[in-house]
This record gives sequence, structure tokens and C-alpha cells, in this order.
Amino acid sequence: MVPMVHDRELPDPVMSPQVVVGAVQFGILLVVLGFGSAVLSQYTDVEFPLLSWVNRYQPTPSLVVGALGLLVAAGSAVGRVRSRGRL
Repeated sequence: MVPMVHDRELPDPVMSPQVVVGAVQFGILLVVLGFGSAVLSQYTDVEFPLLSWVNRYQPTPSLVVGALGLLVAAGSAVGRVRSRGRL
């Protein structure tokens, strides 16, 4: 049975390609900021302004941001594939 709202069918819950691409791009941005900041803090005195407030605790916060980015990018891509029934 298809759920109905005011005599109309609800849209298919498959994520649109634009949402998936945006989520993957956001995840990649987090990966670059996180892992890039970790590398920069270990080998240079340069830091990304966005993560400079946690400079005292480096590299742990940067690695967490990078790992979060990996989860966002991979999770959105896998979720898209699963919702289309290909996995």
C-alpha cells in the first residue's frame, strides 16, 4: 500500500542525485580540512583558520574531523546505492 497525503502519493524516498553529490562534496571537504590540518600541524607551523581554535589539542581533533568526513562521504554514497536496490 502506497502512503497517501491529501489524495496524492508521497514521493519515492530515494535521495535525489543533487543531495548525494552535495553530501559527498561536504564529506570530502571535511576530509581535506581534517587530515590536511593534522598533517600541517605536525610538520609545519601553518594551520587552517577554521580549526585553529583546537590547535592546542592537535592532531586528535583534526583526525576526528577527517574520519567524520569519510563517514559522511561513504555513508551518503552507500545509502544512495542501497536505496536504489543495487546493493
